[in-house]
Amino acid sequence: MPPKEKAKDYIRQRFSRAAHSYDRYAHVQREAAGWLLDSLSKQPARILEIGCGTGNLTKLLVERFPEARIDALDFAETMVEHARHKVANSERVQFHCVDGESFIRTTAERYDLVVSNATLQWFNDLPATFGHLGRLVNDNGMVALSLFGPGSFKELATAMREIVDPAIRLPAESFCPARDAEAFARQVFTGVELISRVVQREYATFFDILDHIKKTGTGGYHDKVPHLSRAALNSLGHWFASTGGYTITYDIYILTCQGGREKEI
Repeated sequence: MPPKEKAKDYIRQRFSRAAHSYDRYAHVQREAAGWLLDSLSKQPARILEIGCGTGNLTKLLVERFPEARIDALDFAETMVEHARHKVANSERVQFHCVDGESFIRTTAERYDLVVSNATLQWFNDLPATFGHLGRLVNDNGMVALSLFGPGSFKELATAMREIVDPAIRLPAESFCPARDAEAFARQVFTGVELISRVVQREYATFFDILDHIKKTGTGGYHDKVPHLSRAALNSLGHWFASTGGYTITYDIYILTCQGGREKEI
């Protein structure tokens, strides 16, 4: 299996295992879904949701756009099962257990709205992704995305480098920066708006931070982070306590895109 596909499969397995606990822990993702919904003003007839997870945003879209037909994608089968249950009474939603990056590359469908919450930071090729989004959204359509940026979990990254290994880089540090994603979008769309937000969450203990990552499946893929002994975990906990508390930063940005450029993708 190629390295990128191996990483994506590992991430998929993490999300699948976290499906049963995701809704109890994904507070920041739910907040980002609300921001996305606030950015939508048109009444789309066809919607594509990339990375529906357990269906939190899907349910909001069903309620907000009572006439729209929705294709909701996620690559984690257990997540899709939860989403189907959450919006079981809506015949307007079709769920697909597929890799979103592959779907947008190959689909011939067209949509009035493409929306994605906290998903595209996991994609392998964002420049190509924006090109495909420009192709599949209708002329008067809109793309609305929330992504986590590389400043997410910066406290944990600093602690890991100071306590465990100076060379460690956490998966979140490889997420696409907001300005880079905006530049990719502007190559495809004439109307692009970027809103950046920084959210900080306080946890009771260091182990609550780790539990949050595990229960949301957001740990990502890393093949160079060593196994952490109980002593190392305790040292990391002491580091957080000595720096003022168990605070984690989430670097989030919202991109809305309209007006596709006249170019061949």
